[in-house]
Amino acid sequence: MTAQRPNAVDSKINLHDSQRAAVLRYVQALDLYSSKGGVFNERFAEFKYLVHSLPNCKDLAEADVISLASSAYMLFCRNYDPNQTPPSDLPDRAARYLISYIESLPREYSVQITLPSVPYWGEYEVALTPETILKSSEPREVAENKRIAALGRKDQDPYIAISPVMLQVRISGFAQPIGRSGSTQPAVADALSTVKQLLFVLNLTRAVTTLSLKQAAARAHYLDVAADTSIPCELPGPLARALGTLEPASDALGIEEPGGTLLTPKIRPAANDPEKVLAFTRRLEFASRFFGRGSVPGFGRIVAAIEWYQDSAFQEDETMAFIAACIGLESILGDEDRGMSELSNRLTDRYAFMLGRDRQDRRRLAEEFTGILRVRGELVHARTTRLRARQREQLFIAQRMLQDVIRHEMRPILFDEPLGPGAPRSGPEDQ
Repeated sequence: MTAQRPNAVDSKINLHDSQRAAVLRYVQALDLYSSKGGVFNERFAEFKYLVHSLPNCKDLAEADVISLASSAYMLFCRNYDPNQTPPSDLPDRAARYLISYIESLPREYSVQITLPSVPYWGEYEVALTPETILKSSEPREVAENKRIAALGRKDQDPYIAISPVMLQVRISGFAQPIGRSGSTQPAVADALSTVKQLLFVLNLTRAVTTLSLKQAAARAHYLDVAADTSIPCELPGPLARALGTLEPASDALGIEEPGGTLLTPKIRPAANDPEKVLAFTRRLEFASRFFGRGSVPGFGRIVAAIEWYQDSAFQEDETMAFIAACIGLESILGDEDRGMSELSNRLTDRYAFMLGRDRQDRRRLAEEFTGILRVRGELVHARTTRLRARQREQLFIAQRMLQDVIRHEMRPILFDEPLGPGAPRSGPEDQ
């Protein structure tokens, strides 16, 4: 979930002599003179233990340690021709390189995701979360056409780049520094966590829509700020399609005029690109407001539930989507570990009293929640291995329930007013 990121300077460390010696022993056991290379040897377990003992690397999984070793190894070996006689101090140099890379963690990255369906209305930047900006830059093709026109040439290309608008997420951590990367890289996964939460809030506040029939997919890469290197990154298919079809909602592009009232403002459609930017950025302020209040009690539960909802919505396996929605409900409604029977009763009561408007409505909601828990129990306790056809409706019910609870909990943060159980709230998502 979105939280305070470790300070990239204060978190850095210096390895002491015994730790440096362990890295050297590992490197000396590598076949540095082979063009094929490889990171596994009899010293790898010792090296992995060392990395996991470091405060700036303790969250790395084994796959990340392998990626760290192999990437640093490949980057170092790029400097040497395998057909030439290697220098005698090659192991020492390789060890120093790996040590310096480990000491540089966490590194600063900028994860950049194209939004091909967002129109180009000119250049602007909007801060959406403490780490994320929406940035519209002049398309490269347009800039090139201007350059050609300035030279007096007539062959300028009329093509306009389809992705001049992008999300940029600043993050610190570790990501593979070479080759093509996936979304499971720790720093990239943290950035996509923020993006999924942001996408939920933008949809909720009707700033954007992702229901377009366009066949477009977002593309991503991450920039290692210190090394100034850019690595392509594969986005999960459903998320790539959602971001690829994301576009400003039509009712987010209105300009308020004099003559209206607080309850019935007078709105006209934005007439030109500057007005569209003005209207769109004002609607985006809801996201900025929400993510700027991370210190509000309960904020962590809300963003965790949002991410579970998005994991459920983007999951193509219906059974796993249902489990994710259930975990989201438990994360936002639960408070501590208890016996499952007591916990189920507590969650059911909390859900019903949070959203129910009267006794009959609360009874209906309680029965609905109990039905979801029953199906979850059958899956978790292996009485069934997947959602049956008759149970598939429960997936959509669970997702709708989770969304309702999240909306209820977000409104006080968005609109600065406390809500009682079952109380409605008018906002952009209800207009």
